[in-house]
Amino acid sequence: MAKGHPFHRYVGMKLMKLRTPPGSAPILDSACAGPEQHNNTHNLPLFATIRDDGTGYYKAVEFTDVDAFFPMNNKVRVIVEIEESGIRANKLCSKFMSAALSDYYRRGEETIHLDDVVLFVQVLKSKNKIRNDGSSATWSYLGGKFNGLKLAEGRTMRYAIYWGDENGLVGTTSLSLEDRIMHFLKKEDL
Repeated sequence: MAKGHPFHRYVGMKLMKLRTPPGSAPILDSACAGPEQHNNTHNLPLFATIRDDGTGYYKAVEFTDVDAFFPMNNKVRVIVEIEESGIRANKLCSKFMSAALSDYYRRGEETIHLDDVVLFVQVLKSKNKIRNDGSSATWSYLGGKFNGLKLAEGRTMRYAIYWGDENGLVGTTSLSLEDRIMHFLKKEDL
């Protein structure tokens, strides 16, 4: 397991094992991929192009780094964000919104724009699959509010949330994490 991020590595291994359609293998950051896999991918930055009010010129602004994404037809189709600690509603909201408002992934000369419909998956580390502290109710509430969010640019965001630990994950849907991603990549769940 990767030092410092064993849960990221656990989820990363699940993602790498998926039999995705051609051209849609997951791109993982170094915490998810582990040292033997990461091929110099330290982070996965998402950018937005915004207009500078002072100059009138457009510039790229890094909005967030994500843990993994799945490209499809040269577009970012699925984004995966993993939280191991400090799980609060404002953190979940900010991660989702900063990704939703982004336009593209860029590393060096490579640019991949976000698709018109994107699935954002949050995976939360939780020792208890059944939470008695109200957390799972909060997570389900956020999922209901986020899913199907339409942005002014015309993009629609789908949302899925899972929690658990290295012994397994549960979510707000009957589909496993792997099945949810595969259904979306195959456009069975738009």
